[in-house]
Amino acid sequence: EPIVVEDVSTSHDSVMSEVARKMGCRSLVCTPIADREGESVGIICVFFHEPHGFEAPELDRLTLYLRQASDFVSRIRIDEDLQHAKAYAENIVETLHEPLLVLTPDLKVHLANPAFYQHFKVKSEETIGRSIKELGNGQWDIPEIWRKLVQLPPDGAAFTDHEVRHSFETIGERVMLLNARRLDHLGQILVGI
Repeated sequence: EPIVVEDVSTSHDSVMSEVARKMGCRSLVCTPIADREGESVGIICVFFHEPHGFEAPELDRLTLYLRQASDFVSRIRIDEDLQHAKAYAENIVETLHEPLLVLTPDLKVHLANPAFYQHFKVKSEETIGRSIKELGNGQWDIPEIWRKLVQLPPDGAAFTDHEVRHSFETIGERVMLLNARRLDHLGQILVGI
């Protein structure tokens, strides 16, 4: 519920009245800002220089504006939280010693970690955005891998320790154990090698 002070000189709300007085204002309307869990994280206020009696339509309009501002601030905080979570996840991926790919639902490389680039002697600009079949000048056009990835159902299903033998032009014969999991909320596929 909004806090309304029509005249700070007659208000019993000493904290809000004191803030308004220090700002040289005489009336105010405030509304709380809540996070996703409904916990109060702050307050947004509109101050007026003169005492002001609020009619219901004006108070409704001000309350609506303040709630919209509150929603905007909450969305900014959510976006910041998501950016931190994304950076955290990317740092984990970057730190892994094992080659790792994140594929889009249509099996294009969204992300590869440094271990993948080092192990398979490829560069980022030759990898990101390309179909897994196109990697390494077509060296990754391995029907067995493609079939396993395409067959992953969209419900977070996975396969583990799937052995694949393949001869690469740049690094020679390799026996790889593949683990893959579809990230159901994104449709992307996480592939560990």
